[in-house]
Amino acid sequence: MTLPPVIYNRAKNWVDNIRSSFWAIPCLAIILAILLALINVWVDTHVINAESLGWSWSSGMEGMRGALSTTAAAILGAAGVSFSITIASLTLASQQFGPRLIRNFMRDRFIQTVLGFFAATFVYCMLTMLLSDIFATDNYVPASTLAVTLTLIIVDLVLLTLFLHHICVSIQVDKIIADVFEALLEQLEFHCENGNTAPCDDQQAVRLIEALRQTPDHSSSRHDGYLRYIDYDGLLSFAEANNLLMHVQVRAGDYILKGQVLCQYCRDAGQSTIELNNEKFFIIDKARTELQDLEYSIRQLVEIALRALSPGINDPFTAMTCIDRLGSALNHIAHSNLPGKLLYDSSNAPRLIRKCSEFSALVELAFNQIRQNAANHADVTIKLLETITSLAKLVPDPQQCQPLSMQTSMIMQKLHDSTPAPMDYDAVVRRYEAYIEAVAARESASDLQHN
Repeated sequence: MTLPPVIYNRAKNWVDNIRSSFWAIPCLAIILAILLALINVWVDTHVINAESLGWSWSSGMEGMRGALSTTAAAILGAAGVSFSITIASLTLASQQFGPRLIRNFMRDRFIQTVLGFFAATFVYCMLTMLLSDIFATDNYVPASTLAVTLTLIIVDLVLLTLFLHHICVSIQVDKIIADVFEALLEQLEFHCENGNTAPCDDQQAVRLIEALRQTPDHSSSRHDGYLRYIDYDGLLSFAEANNLLMHVQVRAGDYILKGQVLCQYCRDAGQSTIELNNEKFFIIDKARTELQDLEYSIRQLVEIALRALSPGINDPFTAMTCIDRLGSALNHIAHSNLPGKLLYDSSNAPRLIRKCSEFSALVELAFNQIRQNAANHADVTIKLLETITSLAKLVPDPQQCQPLSMQTSMIMQKLHDSTPAPMDYDAVVRRYEAYIEAVAARESASDLQHN
């Protein structure tokens, strides 16, 4: 059974919001703790027999309550310490690496799981003390209750130790950069698997745009905010079912103003009288996320590099690490089939045209701001040129060297306008000459293949 687009889109957005929250896993753990407490009290009351166990509970109910209350107090203290450490980590990430990285820490399932176990243990102990007074009989022997409590204590202590280790590792800048890079690769894989990977026919795109210029209708936004998700499959099915041609004029990540046109559409044979409910296919929210936005993770790496180059932090090594990861990301993008501008219906007819990220725009997004802020850092400029040179040797299409050449030209222009030390100047020039040689070698190889 296929869900309607509006339900599917809302569900996808809802799941993404839940994954980025601290409350989902702890709430689930608390519910399980309540069920476990009820089951244990029933088992201790109706199933376990003290004589069959061969021992008696000499400490009585007061001893069990003391053990449970001590456990609850200790676990509550541990949960408070863990929460404080988490908040301190979020503050550090916000100040040093950028506020947008807070979302990455909030999506950490291990942190959510640790907080969930601590909350569940506390609820279990408190609820068990209450239930033992209400439901316990003369045959009540808290064997399973104490066994589960001891197990939870051991698990919580192990999780607390692992949590401290995890926090120490997760706030290291190399780990943060690597996590952002991995998220970028996941998004790239998602885009290539679910997007239109067929090559775009420019002539068909031009014909489609010309057809849409003839008395088109349009759908406008009813809200302000960031566009998080577009259901292209739903739009394509809607267009095919109603014999429409469509032009989606926005893409995920754009900021949308109220009344802004999201999509133009018309019939093959003239003006359409069908109303497109954009809330079924376009999700607009308060914040920008990586849900369908390929540029989001690239911007995160750029933001880390820019903060590292700021006078307050002055950490060029972190900026160079970001440049390495950005080079790897662009290399993956260059070898991937990015979603095409033109979408086809089930009969292989062009039906919808959309805005897409291009390699040249992604190169500018990755390097422009770093290049502009690295003018006084010769080592960062050298790393930037070395990364661009490596990309020029690896990109599959020689045409993809054009945006790279533009970056190197602007680097050299900025270098000539400034007054660097002679040794720094010579080092930068050598890297630029190495790039020119790499591009020339590619052009010669391409000419030989054509001849």
